[in-house]
Amino acid sequence: MVNLLRKDFLVMKKSLWLVLFYIIIFLILLAGQRENMFLVGVYGAFILLMLNTGNDIKNNNHRFLIHLPISRKNLITAKYISGLIYLCFGTVVSYLIQLSVSMYEGKEIQLLAFTQPVLSFGLIVVLFSIYLPVFYLLSEKGVQIINIVFMILLIAIHILTNIVRFAATKYQTFQSMESLVLCLIVAGSVVIASISYLLTVRLFSRRDL
Repeated sequence: MVNLLRKDFLVMKKSLWLVLFYIIIFLILLAGQRENMFLVGVYGAFILLMLNTGNDIKNNNHRFLIHLPISRKNLITAKYISGLIYLCFGTVVSYLIQLSVSMYEGKEIQLLAFTQPVLSFGLIVVLFSIYLPVFYLLSEKGVQIINIVFMILLIAIHILTNIVRFAATKYQTFQSMESLVLCLIVAGSVVIASISYLLTVRLFSRRDL
């Protein structure tokens, strides 16, 4: 398990410069859209996951690893733990961007303002929870199509957040129940990730490689 995590960590280490490049690009593209800046962390985390799974395909890691004395369940567990690390990375990036924007605009810095980081957390979990089962189901057969679909989905998320924000501002529902909504997002994310993990283990265990 530790060696599997070390492998993913090395991939992350080698790809970090590329992820930072994308983060800068996303910061430029979202400049002037203060409310959407947290999406930079979402995009950064998801790109890390795509690079990780892409490396597995490139090096035929699945075909190699299943012939070692490692259960398929452990392979999935290691990938989800790596995803958790990427999740933390994306959430921290969103939080730091939120603080940086507040400093730049001369506003009071609220260290305990977790709205955007929690939204980032929830979105990353949902994306990961959908992507990983589909990836392990199709793998090299459809990885390019999967990546294209999810890149389109990332663009759709940007549009969706604007719609949700407009509705929340208009009806003042989110502001009055913000704490409850954020708690539900975290709890729902844990449930979704757990279901995704169990589904991925089942799919990969039945797959013929």
